[in-house]
Amino acid sequence: MAEIDNWIKEQLKKGFKKEQIKAGLKKAGYPQNTVDSVDFLAKKNKQTKQLVIGLTVFLVVVIIVWLIVGNYANKKEVDNVQQLPPFYFPYDNPTTLDEHDDFVDLCRGVLSSEESENREALLCSFGLNKEFDVYVPLFQFSISELKAGQYISIVVNLNDLIKKLPDVSEEDSFNICSIAEPSLIDPLSEEMNLEQNLIFPDGEVFCSKAFELDTPYFTSFTGFVPKAEIFNAGIYLVPQEVIPGILNKESFSEAKNIVESYTLLWHLKRPVVSQEQR
Repeated sequence: MAEIDNWIKEQLKKGFKKEQIKAGLKKAGYPQNTVDSVDFLAKKNKQTKQLVIGLTVFLVVVIIVWLIVGNYANKKEVDNVQQLPPFYFPYDNPTTLDEHDDFVDLCRGVLSSEESENREALLCSFGLNKEFDVYVPLFQFSISELKAGQYISIVVNLNDLIKKLPDVSEEDSFNICSIAEPSLIDPLSEEMNLEQNLIFPDGEVFCSKAFELDTPYFTSFTGFVPKAEIFNAGIYLVPQEVIPGILNKESFSEAKNIVESYTLLWHLKRPVVSQEQR
């Protein structure tokens, strides 16, 4: 019986109709119950085909839905990334030297842009972007006050300042000494190469190596603003031979007095306000 059932199934798969198969069985002398089994096997074959088709359609639908949802999720993720600010930091101050350098370089880039032409200095700080919970750089040309506890970088364009001096030629090289009173506090300073810096509780003197006038040059005052009434900063043009004597001084006031006896390039004196005063 199993053999004849298999033969009937095979004929159905080949596309023969029930009547054709029945006629063939009768002609071959098979009993009526075998002939009648064609109807049952044909119905079962049809149900199997429908089940296979149904499963195939279901799988196709699942795959299409999965692709649509996956693409939407990916697009949404990409859109979110694209909407992030072009420059952002996880905290309101740099926590690594790379972040420190990125922050200062960004400030210098803004100050050297065409939009900042004829600007001498720029105050950079951090502001919270609440939408993405990240901190973004803020830029301010007008510096009316400083905020105690805030991490800042005041970047100054030295080239334009030096070019304004009547007795300076393009062939000259220079040494720059900067004074900050009181010192800005930067936790990363110990990791930096600060060979020509003097840092005291009441102030800081830092001198740069010589540079050519036609080379873009900026100096910056970077770190946390300490609690104080006034923040004083100055940049001076100092001869090379004087630098070792400045760096050998054992107090801020001694080093400051020497530096202040030379040509002043830029000066800033602003009040320091607390969080409660703002």
